[in-house]
Amino acid sequence: MEVYDFSNIKGNEAKIVSARFRKLDRLPKAIFACSKLKSLVLIKCDVKRIPQAITNFQHLETLVIRDCGLEQLPEYLADLKQLTYLEITGNALEVVPKSLAFGERDLQLHLTGNKIQSISKDFFALNTRITQLSLTNNALSELPELDEDCLHLRELRIAGNRLESLSPNFIKKLKALTFLDIRNNPYKQLPLAILNLDLNSNGCRLYAQDLGLDEDWLKGTSFSILLKAFKAVSLDFEGRKVAYQLLTQSSKRTFEQDSLLKCLTLKHQEIGERALEQLLLQQQEALANNPLDEKSELAIWGKTNLPKKSLKEKIKEKGIQYVTKIKATTTHVVLAPPIKLPSINNVEQLVFIDEATLLNFLEIEKGRYLKTEETSPTDIEHLTTLLYHKDIENRTLALTIMKEGGVPKVLLTDLFLIWRDTKNDASFRKKVLSLLKQNASKTLQSKLAAKVRPIMRATLDEYTLEDNLQHYTKGTELDAWRIGRYVFRNFKNGLRFWLQHLSTEEKNTLINFLIDKRPDFVLKNCYFQALEELFLYKNAKRVAIEKANLTSFPKKLLDFQQMWYLSLGNNEICQLPDDLERLQGLRTLNLKGNKLEEFPAVCKRMNRLKVIVLAMNPLVWNKKFVDTALYSYDEVVAKRK
Repeated sequence: MEVYDFSNIKGNEAKIVSARFRKLDRLPKAIFACSKLKSLVLIKCDVKRIPQAITNFQHLETLVIRDCGLEQLPEYLADLKQLTYLEITGNALEVVPKSLAFGERDLQLHLTGNKIQSISKDFFALNTRITQLSLTNNALSELPELDEDCLHLRELRIAGNRLESLSPNFIKKLKALTFLDIRNNPYKQLPLAILNLDLNSNGCRLYAQDLGLDEDWLKGTSFSILLKAFKAVSLDFEGRKVAYQLLTQSSKRTFEQDSLLKCLTLKHQEIGERALEQLLLQQQEALANNPLDEKSELAIWGKTNLPKKSLKEKIKEKGIQYVTKIKATTTHVVLAPPIKLPSINNVEQLVFIDEATLLNFLEIEKGRYLKTEETSPTDIEHLTTLLYHKDIENRTLALTIMKEGGVPKVLLTDLFLIWRDTKNDASFRKKVLSLLKQNASKTLQSKLAAKVRPIMRATLDEYTLEDNLQHYTKGTELDAWRIGRYVFRNFKNGLRFWLQHLSTEEKNTLINFLIDKRPDFVLKNCYFQALEELFLYKNAKRVAIEKANLTSFPKKLLDFQQMWYLSLGNNEICQLPDDLERLQGLRTLNLKGNKLEEFPAVCKRMNRLKVIVLAMNPLVWNKKFVDTALYSYDEVVAKRK
């Protein structure tokens, strides 16, 4: 039995397993006689302290005290042996008792919106029972130094505190972490500690946007650049730090040679290129003092563009000793990343060069497999016309011409799009792929040879599609702008990827066009690298901010006076502001998957708001929260009568 009014307690003490009270002046004494109580929720009640009689609830599993003015947690809460969920949010706690950290059952501990200034290291101990810990919007200025690994804590939220730095050791000790939110802290330097997170192997989700630092990496694609360094999972902490610095800093600083070599082992092309550039820059003096000559012994490390057999013959013609493995007598090493990192004892004595330097020395032309001759615009136009002709004979003729005379570089993107579009004939696509592989650069060849990633499928989400498109276009000769436009025009997704390849002016023009000319266009947060970008388009009529970890209604949406549809699904919103009434044109509001405890009172006053989606909110558990005189309600959607 579940009760919402203390007058219903008397006579039902043995039946009550759940109680939920709002705006009580005091806790009714009768509730403590409910020995079988499993869930107790207090919202906006006058509860300054928790009486010891609460230990009578030996079956209590859930305790929620929200916005009640609670000033301290007693030690005897630890005596509730069955407790698995404790939420003390929006109160005045300053201290959290250590006794809560230990017990037989796992505990989710949510302490958002208090005045906590420090947290004991016991909550991160080896044998702690805490699996989720939320300390969002408190007054933490530092985190404890940990002496041992924490193998139990899976989710940690420390956003909205006073943290100026994060200790690398602290993050490193959280071995089981799968969710970390570090936003909105006054960091004085980039919290490189989060480079310890292994975002690939354990699927850890990191929320680190808007870190509050006045640095260039905060702008535009900073967060995605940050993740590129984190995803270098084969590196140790120091190696990841170097990878991050290579991606984000253009300073002429000197990096450790060992760290640069580790970065060259990555398949991440941009990191590899910059690491090689830095390494060769530091090797200029060594190469000047030890140039390639007949006394040199040369090894090749990695896979070169030209076959090693051909290189070996040319090297021997120059009188240089060629070895297949790096030995103690080796003097020079050609680096062709990505490389494998063996243990080398005399690495400091080696002189590293790149393939281009070697080819110059061997007097070999450096051109790749693509034809270097310029193709006239008329020829390209003719080939393009044939390639897209409705008759298969003409399309096949285009392939024959290019097979014999070479593929103009500009048409490689067309070949790629034709190959990937399943609307084209399968046998023709197979021929296109064969021609594409023959004329592609080494980098693109390797990506074409890997497992095919879907890019032309309307059901793909924006983030997966972005990763797949980046896989093919990053570091290759394919035109990312054209591919992004093609996918969006034909499959109505991929806008997130395309926007990244537009200038600010082009981006604004495109989005405003979609808003004004496409009635079905929904302005979504997933299209942008940062949520703040969405708020620039106040003329939007349909807006969706979903899975954005919102804990409150974004006040900037109140300026969207033309908006009639709004979706805030799958966030953590507990209530709606009273000034929501400013959105006089709002007709549909999706609040699915949030944390609403009661039907938003402001919605009742909005006569034009006809449809409210409420599924997967706590208020769904009881129909009394919805005024059935105003709404028809099926526990999913409330429709105004």
